[in-house]
Formats: sequence, C-alpha cells, structure tokens
Amino acid sequence: MSTGNHQAGTSSQFPQIDSSLVECGHDETSLQIGVEQFEPDIGKLIELHGCANIKQLSRDEIYCVLKSEPDVHPESYPRTCSHQSTRSLFRQFQPSWVKKHPWLHYSRHVDGAYCRACVFFAPDQVSGHTLGHFVTTPFTAWIKMSEKANLHAKNDYHQSAITRMTEFIARYEDPSVSIGTLLNSESSRIIEGNTKVIESLMKVVIVCGKQGLALRGHRDDNVDWTDEGYGRNEGNFIELVRF
Repeated sequence: MSTGNHQAGTSSQFPQIDSSLVECGHDETSLQIGVEQFEPDIGKLIELHGCANIKQLSRDEIYCVLKSEPDVHPESYPRTCSHQSTRSLFRQFQPSWVKKHPWLHYSRHVDGAYCRACVFFAPDQVSGHTLGHFVTTPFTAWIKMSEKANLHAKNDYHQSAITRMTEFIARYEDPSVSIGTLLNSESSRIIEGNTKVIESLMKVVIVCGKQGLALRGHRDDNVDWTDEGYGRNEGNFIELVRF
C-alpha cells in the first residue's frame, strides 16, 4: 500500500500556474551570453540569493538549472563518513539515484542533494510548516537516500511541483504549447492520482475490518501529513496509510 503522504481530502482543483514562469519566450542572446557565466548549482544559488529569492531568477537561469545533468562518474563525488552503531561507513552521492528520481539535483558546492522541482515550484510552507530537506536545506545522509527520496516523492506538494516544472519546461522550449493542453494533462493526472488514493484507503478500511482492528487512535484528531509521525501511535488506519 503506497498512499504515502496523500491526504484523504486531496484537492481536485488545478494548481495555479504562475504566468511569469510559464509565459512564452526566451531571449536567445541572453541565454547564450548570460548563462555562459551562470553556475547551475542550487546549493550555491541558495547561499547567494536565499531560499525565497532563488525563485526570482530569470527564466533562462531556472531552465539552465532544471536541465543540468550530474556527473556520471561516481568517483568524482566526495566521500563522507557516516557513523552507524560501532562502524564508520563512507558514503557518497550516486548518479544512479537520478535515474530513479530525475528530480534530484546534486550540489557540489554543499555536497548535498536538492529537489530541483520543489526548490523552484513548491510553496514556501505546507500546513504551516516550512519545507526542509531537499527544498530549503540539502539532503546529505546518503545512507538513507533511497528511503527519504521515496518519501519525498510521495508528497502532494512535490507532485504538484513536478507538474509545474514540466509545464515550465514545455512552455520554455515551445511557446506555442497552450495552457489548455497543459491543464487537460494535469486534470488527467489528478483524477488518476485521486483514484489510486481512494482505492488504497478503501483497502486499509477493509483490512482493518477483516482483522477486527479499530480505525481510530489516541491522537488522530489532527494529523500532520508533512510529519513522519515517528514515536507516536496515531491508530491503525493512519499508520497503515503512512505505510
């Protein structure tokens, strides 16, 4: 069961498209001249401009970051020590992770990973909480990358950011692409995603019913889906949905 951080009340409305990001046209001259000296490293850009201001970069610069590719040679990445129990393990960023999660962006400046979609297109806050790893701070715990990247990919705000990033790239590369076409594509994605969520929720209810398990927990009246909920028992239903 893989509903992850999907909420039972997932909105069926289209995400708002920022016309300043997806409006047509880019200046080929500025792209050739300006980007030549532009370093598409999110970690360095956040250090220079701040998390909020990085979204104010030019369309050419944002496109350059979104299309940047990581070095394919693993040996080119620095190795860091990770202490686990009584052992010290050395880990490093693996380019193969990008094949599974194309949204990953490696910052050599901070030796950490970001989500290129969420950095530019996710909201500043979700449910009153400021976004952290992969968005405003680099993820560096390489030993936990597979687990944490999978969890991040399940967030609703991430999936919405992926859609907006795709829209931005499509409009940048082909200004003739209509907003209506993009919205129809997003509508189909939302319907498909909501259907999968409902199916998963129904399966959880059926399993709990067959096993005679109570759905509610002691602290399930205000569930924060951006929090992984470690150390709390939020009831069989919520715990199975998280799983």
